[in-house]
Amino acid sequence: MLIRRITAMTLGVTLAAGLGLSAGVGATVAGAPQAAHAASSVGGQISRDEIMSRAQYWYDNRGSIPYSQSGWYRDQGGKDYRTDCSGYVSMAWHLSASAWTGNLGKVATQISKTSLLPGDALNSPAEHVILFKRWINQSTGTFEYYSFGSTPVKIATDTLTGGSDGLIDSHPASNYVALRYRNVIGSGETPVRDPWIADVTGDGFHDLVATKSDGSMWLFSNNYTRDGATPYGDVRQIGTGWGNYERVINADANGDGFTDLIGIKADGTMWLFSNN
Repeated sequence: MLIRRITAMTLGVTLAAGLGLSAGVGATVAGAPQAAHAASSVGGQISRDEIMSRAQYWYDNRGSIPYSQSGWYRDQGGKDYRTDCSGYVSMAWHLSASAWTGNLGKVATQISKTSLLPGDALNSPAEHVILFKRWINQSTGTFEYYSFGSTPVKIATDTLTGGSDGLIDSHPASNYVALRYRNVIGSGETPVRDPWIADVTGDGFHDLVATKSDGSMWLFSNNYTRDGATPYGDVRQIGTGWGNYERVINADANGDGFTDLIGIKADGTMWLFSNN
């Protein structure tokens, strides 16, 4: 086909070092937290980006922070917080003191679980609290979260109903309520931009792929029959670092029947990300 010949010729001339640097588009890659906005004051307004950055700080230093209800560890600014689940959320929210699961509701508003955004919390008042990180598939209630219920701080995945055992992080899912810190600012939602159509999953149905301003890439998969005539409800992040490309083109560059991606950088180099 003429289009494929032109694409192959262009790749042969300009791809250069990009050959061999391929990544399967269908593989899920967890994105790093976005850079935090200007630092908040203790107990003051705080952005969702900063909450996630603070949570990640303890996660990155988890080898030095053993779980203890009588222990303490500093935040980036040197303020100490208790090293347990509620102390961890207190640190992420930059509270003036370490709260506990029974009184976190005094600094937060209860919301519906399906409205959770990065930096919100799921709190079981008599037992445990976790910090919501992101939706993996909101239509099925699958999400990722930070937890400090034991050593070390961890990132884990679950569903709002707790899956087959009905538990979220070893506690009954039905006991959790969703909380939003009253001083959080920002929606936490980054809109997608420049979506394009491609059968990424190879099932014969057109999917949507889009990037966000933070460089993350998202797949909105579509199987009209499987999804009960409701396409694009299965949403998941499939990559990071796409902010380095001025333009992304979808094409079956290697002729294997699957849609590949070609990224073009500002310096004119072209990079192939093959997909099978």
